[in-house]
Amino acid sequence: MLLQEEIDRLLKKPAVLGAIVISRLGTVISSSFDAEETKAKIAPLKSLLDTASSLCCQAGSSVSVDAVEPLESTLTASNPDTINNPNSPSKSKAFVNDYNLAQNSTAQNSSSNDSPLQFISIKSKLYEVLVCPSDEYVLVTFQKASKLR
Repeated sequence: MLLQEEIDRLLKKPAVLGAIVISRLGTVISSSFDAEETKAKIAPLKSLLDTASSLCCQAGSSVSVDAVEPLESTLTASNPDTINNPNSPSKSKAFVNDYNLAQNSTAQNSSSNDSPLQFISIKSKLYEVLVCPSDEYVLVTFQKASKLR
């Protein structure tokens, strides 16, 4: 399926607000938002996109806990309310440790690692941001936050 066809398919879903495709170098390839809104939505996600790319493209290898520290610092600094939030970025280290344990367990139980991390979902009060990196680009989809979580 072509990239534009995939974006068009996503945009037909009722909860989807828009999608942005970014090159591996950080250049916006395509966006369903206007230029100003695209800049506004991508700016706070820059650290996340870098982290997502490094996490998702390490198929078959463990993820370094150090890889999430810049993201944690950025998100906490941009929103001090996250410090005491049980869903705050400080939970990212625990996630990475759990992910590494699962990956190591899978690798020991099979000859190949068939389930590398390939997708990241971030939920906030306003949006759910879905980040899906590939070898050539990163697809970021914004959708309305569901109240049933």
